[in-house]
Amino acid sequence: FNHAEAGRSFRAAAAIDPDCAMAHWGVAIVLGPNINAAMDPGAADEAYQAAQTAVRKMVKATPREQALISALAQRYDAVAPEDRTNLDVAYANAMTRVWEAYPNDPD
Repeated sequence: FNHAEAGRSFRAAAAIDPDCAMAHWGVAIVLGPNINAAMDPGAADEAYQAAQTAVRKMVKATPREQALISALAQRYDAVAPEDRTNLDVAYANAMTRVWEAYPNDPD
């Protein structure tokens, strides 16, 4: 639940292996809204850029990781809206498809 520390760790992993799509995915995921807090509007650009980097790097990722990255790409937009409802719904719908594809995967 320590999103700041998780972000630091994912950024360090991305620095060590810039081609690791899941490190960039991790940066993007921890910057988004979560059960305990709304998204910090100041993090929107970094989250979008990290998600887009993950998309560009996902060719080396596993199919499950590619599904998670593709779903996350629905969570952010180049221009952060004031109301995130449409992005949140798109991400939830995309994650439903990931769950349907990998129903036994706890992640």
